[in-house]
Amino acid sequence: MPPIAPTGPRRYRSQPEWICNRMTRAAAGISAVMVLVCVGALTLAVSTMPISVERGPHSVALVALFTSPEKFDGAIVTVAGFLIAEEGESALYLSEDDAMARTDNKFALTLDKFARADLDQADRLYVRVTGTFQRHSSMGKITEVTRIVPAIRGPGGRLRYDEAPEISPQGVH
Repeated sequence: MPPIAPTGPRRYRSQPEWICNRMTRAAAGISAVMVLVCVGALTLAVSTMPISVERGPHSVALVALFTSPEKFDGAIVTVAGFLIAEEGESALYLSEDDAMARTDNKFALTLDKFARADLDQADRLYVRVTGTFQRHSSMGKITEVTRIVPAIRGPGGRLRYDEAPEISPQGVH
């Protein structure tokens, strides 16, 4: 046989105790709603804030340039991707698979200030690139590239950029 549940309203010793409990629960609910509204407003404000083009470089995921190119137009950015450095047309792809399939998941790079021998050290590798992002109608472009850092495979196959030599228009450092 199931247990018998108590019936009737919960009894309080006095009327003020009942009012106090009800007000405490209401205040806690209002406080929780206010916190959620404030956090939501702050998140919205930060996510729609334009990136300052004067300061930089901004470390940005390559996907963010695809999804919100207007936020980064004219900004100095540092992005990681797979580099194909060919004569006349260089591009930074989302992944090696995209590069081999020559998909549109890429951004053109202006690398005319770099020596061909230096670029060969980073060609067809994952790299971190710093330059100025410019939004175009069909796709964006990273111009005025100041540095390229090839990735090194660390333990467990993870990509690391901290120990790699830096490539700049002045040569390899």
